[in-house]
Amino acid sequence: MERNVKGIIASMVMVGLLMATACSKKESVADLAPNKNSAIERGIEDSTRNYEKSTEKAALENEHAENKSASNGNSQKLNQEAANRKVISKLYREIETTDFDNAMKIINERTTNVGGYIEESNIQGSGVKKGEYKDLRNGELVVRIPSNKINDFIKDVDAVGTILNSKQDGEDITFQYYDTETRVKTLKIQEERLLSLLEKSDRLQDIIDLERRLSEIRTEIESLTTTLKKYDNLVSLATVNIRLMEVEEEKELEEKTETFIGTVTDTFKSSVKGMVNVLKGLVIILAALLPFVFVIGIIAIPSVIVIKRSKRKKENERLQK
Repeated sequence: MERNVKGIIASMVMVGLLMATACSKKESVADLAPNKNSAIERGIEDSTRNYEKSTEKAALENEHAENKSASNGNSQKLNQEAANRKVISKLYREIETTDFDNAMKIINERTTNVGGYIEESNIQGSGVKKGEYKDLRNGELVVRIPSNKINDFIKDVDAVGTILNSKQDGEDITFQYYDTETRVKTLKIQEERLLSLLEKSDRLQDIIDLERRLSEIRTEIESLTTTLKKYDNLVSLATVNIRLMEVEEEKELEEKTETFIGTVTDTFKSSVKGMVNVLKGLVIILAALLPFVFVIGIIAIPSVIVIKRSKRKKENERLQK
């Protein structure tokens, strides 16, 4: 009996141990499941976050690349527009030099070196000394220089003497140029259409009308093409007008004094100079009038003597009576 009771108790203990083991396994599995799920979720979140960061970075890089590309495109467009502008450049220089021959030599050499040419040249004076005075020369030149070489050329020209006056102008004819070019293209299209119609036409009157219109269009095309060539010449070659004057001594550009004493001194000098010039003018006028006074005197003096004698004679006759 006791043996049976012990067997039952042992069996119950075994069953209890088995149940406890099973419960502990379930709890461990239950405990592990959330950890496993949270790890997966964290992995997904990390992956999502990394993806979003990489996507955002890629988007920023793309935006930066697009902005850079757009900036480069705008820069290229502006450069292209600047390159396509049609500007006529005109420059003027008035220069004094003590070495006229050397100055002309430099201008001629530089003109040839940059691929330009002298369009007009007018030199006056011989440069020969006559007595105390020298027949000083002066020249007026119109020089055509390639526009892309104008800065180098004008720098060399400015060095031949003292610059008294300088000027530079630029005339933008971009609109006129491309408008004329467009008109030429339009007229050529009309010309092609008229030629096509002329080939198909079999009526005499139609042929006459088409040929007349073709003649008008071709005349206009020729005129506009000539204008474009003129524009091209003016744009590609800058015009430089140079007035070169020979002097015995170059003028020194002095700064005027701004002080009161300096102003008074300058005014006094100017007054004295003006008075001297007036006296010189009077002397010149008197010298010019002397021949006329001499001739008038020769005629007038005898006339006065005759008149006086006549009056005296009449007076004597009246007294005698």
